Amino acid sequence: MLQIFTFKDKSLFSPIAHDLVFRVEPRVAVQSGAVEVRIAAATLTVWGKVVGGRVEPMSDRDHRDIEATTRDKVLDVAHHPEIVFRGEVGATSVRGMLQLAGRTAPLEVVIVREGGRVRGNAELAPSRWGIKPYSALFGQLRLQDRVRVEFDVAEPPG
Repeated sequence: MLQIFTFKDKSLFSPIAHDLVFRVEPRVAVQSGAVEVRIAAATLTVWGKVVGGRVEPMSDRDHRDIEATTRDKVLDVAHHPEIVFRGEVGATSVRGMLQLAGRTAPLEVVIVREGGRVRGNAELAPSRWGIKPYSALFGQLRLQDRVRVEFDVAEPPG
């Protein structure tokens, strides 16, 4: 499971905005130190809003609206149905290229191996991939140009 965190920006309507957590199940292939991660962009689902460091549930309507906006307006999955990361695994990071919204740029993912598991995270600015931070209400409600990706998976054999 991969989690993606978005962060609201300080604005006039930020009290009604939410920091959000999305989840997605990627397809991962590891071979000889190389890793490929593929995500069907349309499968991204909002898990909840972050309040006081905890994930809290949201209404069904909020789930539907946020997922539709993310798919249709932010990621444009009709034209860019897949997110792909290809990289080389090192001792403490994976360095590679992320293909997102039709653009490819370098990305480094910090990893920690412990107890047969691999945890990792990366922060990225979606604007590097041509994704404009989401805004509404004539820009008075907006998200930061920052996304955090986290994962915790069983370490592949070999």
